[in-house]
Amino acid sequence: MSVGKYSPTVSDCYSKDQDWFRKNTTGEDSWYDDDGFDSYGYDRDDKDRAGIYENDYIVGEWINEGTESEEYVHELYSRVYREWTCGIVNGRLVPVRQ
Repeated sequence: MSVGKYSPTVSDCYSKDQDWFRKNTTGEDSWYDDDGFDSYGYDRDDKDRAGIYENDYIVGEWINEGTESEEYVHELYSRVYREWTCGIVNGRLVPVRQ
């Protein structure tokens, strides 16, 4: 699994509705949703809903190094990705921990 700019906590919501973030920005500050997170899934302190900083997801490790199946694995990103889904809370499509 590759690591990108988006928090793994929001991946499932984007897969269900590309406009989910826009639909959750009703306040004056459209850079952040009603829960205080930007469209990438991070708050003003660069933490996501799982409480993890964006840069912490970049760290990974090589497995099967030196073989044809070598791969750089981002275990933290993968774990959080598996733990979070998109659910309906108070009539809104939002990231929720499974």
